[in-house]
Amino acid sequence: MSERIVMYTKVWCPDCHRADHFFSETGIEVEKIDIEKHPEQIAPMKEANGGRTRVPTIVRGNGVVLVEPSYKELEEAFQDLVRGQ
Repeated sequence: MSERIVMYTKVWCPDCHRADHFFSETGIEVEKIDIEKHPEQIAPMKEANGGRTRVPTIVRGNGVVLVEPSYKELEEAFQDLVRGQ
């Protein structure tokens, strides 16, 4: 079973598009939750990231939480999954 990765996002968010591109490019499966379409998911997002409402917020099953990560931060945080392919 693969690790669950959740990305809280908004359709208009350029940083979300960059993160989505990273996941598409690397083939890493991610569950995307648009918090504008699913406002009930704002509470779990805030719980994971210390009360912040910034997107993208990316939560790995191993406990790592990234908030508005750069492409380099995504590469570093997910290097184990990229190498494992």
